[in-house]
Amino acid sequence: MSQPQDNIAENIAPRPPGEGRFTGENVTLEETQAIQKRQRERSKLMAIGLVALCVLFFLITIVKIGVWG
Repeated sequence: MSQPQDNIAENIAPRPPGEGRFTGENVTLEETQAIQKRQRERSKLMAIGLVALCVLFFLITIVKIGVWG
C-alpha cells in the first residue's frame, strides 16, 4: 500500500532555501525570496483589511448605541 520511508528524519528535517520548499520541485534562492515577498505583501494586505473591518464594526456599534446618531 504505502512505500516504506528510508530515513524519516530526512523527510521531516528543515530544508535549506531553494530545495523545493514551496512547490515540491527544486527552486532557486531568488524564486524562494520572491515567493516569500509575495506572502509578506499578502499578509500586510490581510492585516490592513482586518483592521478596517474592526474599525467598521466599531463605528457601526457606536452609531447603533446612539452616541453619534
